[in-house]
Amino acid sequence: MGFVYQLFAFLVWVQLVRSQYPGLQVSITTDGTYSVKVNGRQWLSSAPTYFMADGAMFIGGKNGNLSLLQSSASSGYDRIGEWQTFDFFYSAGSSNITASIKTYPYELEDDFIMFSQTYHNGATRTNRADVSSVIGRFPAFSVGSQDPLVSLFYLAYGGIMVGDTGKSIGVWNKTDVAMGYGLSGGPLAIFDQEGNTVIISPFSQFMAASVTHPDLDNSVGWGVMGGVQKVPPNYQYDTILYYAKGINKVH
Repeated sequence: MGFVYQLFAFLVWVQLVRSQYPGLQVSITTDGTYSVKVNGRQWLSSAPTYFMADGAMFIGGKNGNLSLLQSSASSGYDRIGEWQTFDFFYSAGSSNITASIKTYPYELEDDFIMFSQTYHNGATRTNRADVSSVIGRFPAFSVGSQDPLVSLFYLAYGGIMVGDTGKSIGVWNKTDVAMGYGLSGGPLAIFDQEGNTVIISPFSQFMAASVTHPDLDNSVGWGVMGGVQKVPPNYQYDTILYYAKGINKVH
């Protein structure tokens, strides 16, 4: 089984899903990390996943305490079309949580990635001291371009009036990003000089959804707002990453 998992991890790392569009690709490894490429260039690299449960934070990574029990891939069909998904099954204290990455690689009209958190048996004592943070972070990305040959910029919505009053725009790098978060946060668009654009936004549970930045490690992540104290069983929260050529088209 060890060889099978190593081979499987290698194949997934090379590329789990490839869209019909040449623009958007996601690469995933069985250790819980993932990255997003646009036109063959790496734009985004994952930051560690974490979940609050039993009054403690469980964080992934080599030195973390979040237990990755299993990772698996599957595929199927729904009303949108053929999908492929990769699931990370975590144990966070007494809570069992799956973090999933789902794509529709053969759909010609839309190019997007869906990220989901599913609390199978719920979670208690999940709230954090900073209510503007999140109780579970997935997806999460390090701030700044991951390719020295790619210059990226961002437009972050926030505040009221459909995110217009608190919006910010600037260079997507490790020192200059200043975006709203928590209750004042909103969708995030990242784009290059040629107009290639990805926009990341909650896709479900909108009244409970939140975005956190700079968080623990100068990253940006999505999840359920930090003041939530209890999550019911089978609760699912979704985030969408959508790609298009042209910042106006992606909106």
